[in-house]
Amino acid sequence: MAPSGGPHFDDLTDDLRDTPPARVGPKCTGEKMALHLMINHSRANTANRPKAVQNLVAHLLQYGADYDWRGCSNL
Repeated sequence: MAPSGGPHFDDLTDDLRDTPPARVGPKCTGEKMALHLMINHSRANTANRPKAVQNLVAHLLQYGADYDWRGCSNL
């Protein structure tokens, strides 16, 4: 459900997948904007398409801060 396309999205996606969580963060302004766009897109999907989001994340472990959008933005 995240936006796709563009080098900043691809680079950030690779970083999020390949880097230990404590070290993840945008490395440039483009990656920071891509991260904010993905967070906003995810927040909108959670509100507008809750069943689709539930199906998408059903196989993932749950954490108390899973939908803490402000916390995600403060990376």
